[in-house]
Amino acid sequence: SEEEKKQQKQKEETVKKVISDTKADENLLKELALIATDQEELAHLIDADEPKIYLCNESFSIPISKPGIEYIGIGNVSIENPFTPEQYRKAGITMTNISLPVTENPETTDAARVAAAANGYDSFHESHSALATLFHNRLKTYRIYEHYHLSFDSSVMGTFFDSRSECTAAKKAALEKAYNEARRYISPGDSKCIAKAATEHYSKQIHDVFTPEVLDKLQNLCEIRKKTSLFQKLQEQIKQSKKALSSLFEAELHENADFYAMYQFDYFMDQVEMEEHDNRISDGGLLRALEALAGGSIQYTITDIHSAISEMEDDINDHANTFFNTAQSEYQYYCQEIEELIQEIGNDFSKRKEDESVSGYLQRLCREAIR
Repeated sequence: SEEEKKQQKQKEETVKKVISDTKADENLLKELALIATDQEELAHLIDADEPKIYLCNESFSIPISKPGIEYIGIGNVSIENPFTPEQYRKAGITMTNISLPVTENPETTDAARVAAAANGYDSFHESHSALATLFHNRLKTYRIYEHYHLSFDSSVMGTFFDSRSECTAAKKAALEKAYNEARRYISPGDSKCIAKAATEHYSKQIHDVFTPEVLDKLQNLCEIRKKTSLFQKLQEQIKQSKKALSSLFEAELHENADFYAMYQFDYFMDQVEMEEHDNRISDGGLLRALEALAGGSIQYTITDIHSAISEMEDDINDHANTFFNTAQSEYQYYCQEIEELIQEIGNDFSKRKEDESVSGYLQRLCREAIR
């Protein structure tokens, strides 16, 4: 529209003037579509998920909760309630040619920490020893992602049944097979239970990190440092990890049984309709119709069972997705106890000069053993 052309022209003139006054690169005019001259234009660019945005000679409000963007200043750009470059970096945001404070503002510290955590920044090393950080990094593992498919007898779709009750029974049997399989995934103690899959995955991670060789090195160090009791606690945490994690995961399913309960079976039964086929009706005149009435019958078929099974799969997979998120959190909490024990073992390294060689030696051996 003419109004949009006018606004575009004004924007171009504004950017040209700022570039001229600041002796900026004139090639920036080629990036006009990525340049924001006010907050509204900036909001549109952020909503469009642009990875690079130019800010021109204005004051802007930058959401620290939106990572993956580089902001480049043109001219005199200021940021409302700014964070430090380090805080932006941890939150996944890059600031170029924009003046920022060096000192953190206590009032915005919590917001920066939340944004950094959401971006995946791990601050463990900032408050723990190098030894504890070494094991922390090795104990981190990926979240389990599983998609469950339910088996059922699809042949019922092509079968003609001589009575409604027979068709209903076949529909029920097909759905029950899938439904019972789905329930097994969220039944503690069952061999198919998702708690078992999570236990196997996370306990294996712990035992893969704390190999016999690594434990020998830690034990030797604790004996040298007179911290044998800490090593015994650590060894017990590792030894009991599978049992403890299994208990945590099964408790999650027990304590939140209402949440993890699937839709009622009757709900899925109602989703599957049956179609009636009246074979007594026939063309060909009165005589033919009378013959059909005498020898024909009514039969029934199941119209579509796949949609109900698919919804059943969605139901169980939604629960599994939630559970595996929780399982990873429970695993991390369990590992915190292990990491804090290692922190106690290594928290006074390098306080004395003779400790430096011991600390470096142990970390080198542990890296080699873990690798």
